[in-house]
Amino acid sequence: MVPKVVFRPMTLEENIKVIEWAYFENNGSLDVHQYLLEYYPEFSEVEGYDRGVILEKIHEVVSRDYFQYEKKIYDEVRRYQSSWDKYNDKYMMEISKYLNCSWGDIRKISASVGLIPVFPRYLDTYSFSISTNVKEDMLNEKIAHETLHFLWFLKWKSLFPNTSRREFDSPFMPWVYSEMVVDPILNSPAVFKLFDNSARAYDNFYDYQYDGKSVMSVLKDIYLEDDSIEEKIVYGYQYVSEAIHSIKINEYLSQNVSQPKYLFHGSPLILDSLDVHTSHDSNHNLDNIDTATFLTSSFLIASCYAFKDKIKEESEKNNLDWDFQISSTETEPIMTMDNVCIPDNLEGYIYVVPYNTSLKKDLGDSLQYKSFQSLQPIDVVSVHYSDFKEHYLLKQRSKS
Repeated sequence: MVPKVVFRPMTLEENIKVIEWAYFENNGSLDVHQYLLEYYPEFSEVEGYDRGVILEKIHEVVSRDYFQYEKKIYDEVRRYQSSWDKYNDKYMMEISKYLNCSWGDIRKISASVGLIPVFPRYLDTYSFSISTNVKEDMLNEKIAHETLHFLWFLKWKSLFPNTSRREFDSPFMPWVYSEMVVDPILNSPAVFKLFDNSARAYDNFYDYQYDGKSVMSVLKDIYLEDDSIEEKIVYGYQYVSEAIHSIKINEYLSQNVSQPKYLFHGSPLILDSLDVHTSHDSNHNLDNIDTATFLTSSFLIASCYAFKDKIKEESEKNNLDWDFQISSTETEPIMTMDNVCIPDNLEGYIYVVPYNTSLKKDLGDSLQYKSFQSLQPIDVVSVHYSDFKEHYLLKQRSKS
């Protein structure tokens, strides 16, 4: 048994909710907000206004257009269903065969049609949204793209069972990879012949260059190798992770910390958002005590906070009287640690947000900033202690 894609009209409330998400989405990989402004130019009028004003404008504009084009939405539901029904079973069986993965209990994929600029998918409900006015030659490729994700992550969980659910969404690397493999999978000979129309991943993924080669081109070559699909997925992920990790770290380390494009927040945790919280400082530095989200324009300084809490936890387990000193400038050593225990294979995360002038900078030469509202990261980079330890000083070390 394979699932069937069933199209339905998006309700007004659902349409408003998607537009609200698109307006406030701040995704570095996909400029969803910009796509929205192109689709609904009226929203440019409220750029910079309070959230309440923006929400009121969204409700007004979407309600107006929804009722004006409601018949169009219903017509497109019928057109999309008629077009896709010719391919549904063949595609679902072919992609299952390609990935060597059963659809399991998935029997239906719901596709809601509305007035939206982007096509979000919802893994937990096996559903996605799509706009009206998708041209016939692009329609089936878009549907194939979105439905691929549901089977892809079933396969992914069988190969990488420890991946958290959060990492299936932007901006984490498993999500990036899931979007990039759309090209080699949907353009594989068996799938391509179903639609006779080439498929593309998101445009920005074709811009990545690593060791003088296009990352996407190398990935496509990996998927053309005479290996099992499991080997392709694993090796492809290793390559893409290494390449994009290197590209991003080089970009973030090289930015001008005095005139930043990005700000960084280090954490040992996988986070949905960067939420405001009340901080404490063991050395009673008042600059580090506030109810805020703490950020820095230095990727190196952020790395300290990606590791510090796990080092502290391990040190306390070993009854050590630990001490940390983290610089607020890029003067090395960036972090000085006394009487600590470093866990083996220590990893953490650095979250990236775009710089904006509303963020409060500490006085003087400090590179620390504070936000008094929650922030949505546009990127996240996993970091390893071993790659940064040369910037730290260990005055005394007890082995774990």
